[in-house]
Amino acid sequence: MALREGGCSLQKIRRAVAYLKAHFPDAENGPTLSRLTLLTDGDSVYLLSDAHEITEVVSRQMMLSVPVGWLIQDTRQRVDNLPREWTERVEVEGQTFHLLVSEDEEEGGYVVQCREIPGAIEQGETPAEAVEAGREAIKSALAFQRRRGPGHVKAV
Repeated sequence: MALREGGCSLQKIRRAVAYLKAHFPDAENGPTLSRLTLLTDGDSVYLLSDAHEITEVVSRQMMLSVPVGWLIQDTRQRVDNLPREWTERVEVEGQTFHLLVSEDEEEGGYVVQCREIPGAIEQGETPAEAVEAGREAIKSALAFQRRRGPGHVKAV
C-alpha cells in the first residue's frame, strides 16, 4: 500500500515481491525482512539493507522509504484485530435479512446464521463464500415457506 501511495505500479510491486521471495526464501518468519527497506521514486523500487545506503540514496533524490519489517508487524496486528464475528445485511427477494458471520475455529472457514430464519445456517471458506451460501439458504427457506403456505414456517 505504501509503494502504491508512492506512485509505484502494481506490476512493479509484484516484481519486487517476487524478488523478495526468490532472494529471501526464509523471510516468511519476518526477522530477515525486518532488516530490509524498500524505496521508490514512483518509477522504480529499490531494496536497501543498511541505513548507510539509505542515507546515500536519499541525499541524491527524493524517495519514499518503506520499512518492510514495520509493514509485517503492522499487517499482523491489523489481522489480529479483525473482528471474529460480525453481521452482514443481505437483500433477498426484496426483504432485508441479517447474517451473523463468525470464524469457524474448529473446522476453519466461516459460518453464517440468519437472525430472522435461525435454521438458515451455512458455511464457506471465505466470508464472501459463507455470505453467498447464507443468501442461498434464505432463498431456500423462503421457497419452502411459500410451498407450505402461510402459518407453517415464519421468520423470527
